[in-house]
Amino acid sequence: MERKKLIVALMALMPVAMMAQNHRDLLSDSAMHVVDRYVKMLDIDHLPTDSMLVMETAVTTNLNTKDTIWMRRWFAAGERHRIEVWNDQKMDYGLSSNGKDRFRTYRTAYESWESINSEEFNKKLQGYDFRGPLYRWNEKGAQLSWNGTTELKGQPLQVVKVVCPNMYTRYYMFEPESGLLTLIFETDEWEGSKKEIRRGHIEWKIFHEFQPLTTGMLPSLESFMRDGELTILRTSYHFEAVDPDIFEHD
Repeated sequence: MERKKLIVALMALMPVAMMAQNHRDLLSDSAMHVVDRYVKMLDIDHLPTDSMLVMETAVTTNLNTKDTIWMRRWFAAGERHRIEVWNDQKMDYGLSSNGKDRFRTYRTAYESWESINSEEFNKKLQGYDFRGPLYRWNEKGAQLSWNGTTELKGQPLQVVKVVCPNMYTRYYMFEPESGLLTLIFETDEWEGSKKEIRRGHIEWKIFHEFQPLTTGMLPSLESFMRDGELTILRTSYHFEAVDPDIFEHD
């Protein structure tokens, strides 16, 4: 019952957040301050460079733990990434790069890896990058605007609108006291214009818990609504010695 109440509250909050556009003269500065405060709390730029971050995520849909999908990710300094998505002991998706001249994706239909260019790799990486779209937002061409404050079940939230290339426009909502990201709403706007909703469109996303990590933190419990299905992500993080083979070989 509580989850149903929360979903109703989230849907009701959307138009409120979109209309809460006051203090126009402080739009840019306020939005940047809120976002940069959150990104600084994550402290991703100070992850250890002599080890790699290993992430394991359990993905469940509609609270059905019997069909758990596992996502495993590895990250090391120098923009080295590897992502593997496993379903019923079979790999469904994969990305891998050494950060220099090797960019690979896993083709499920052929059950094999193939090379792609760096631009295509970075585009595919967007949905799997643990750092999120707010990390180095200015380098991605994102535009931030302050949308004031609103409340959800008596809790005040700061609202920032983010328009980013190759993404639906989103409203990010932060707790004023802690500075943590709490909610994301994804609209039907694409780079400022209305666009038909595609399958896989995430209506909203909630950040429930964060795991401390070195000097920062990363989301460890998230939930989102996509195509009418509730999905829950439970992620654990730890560090291991860098294994170059993970990024250099399929």
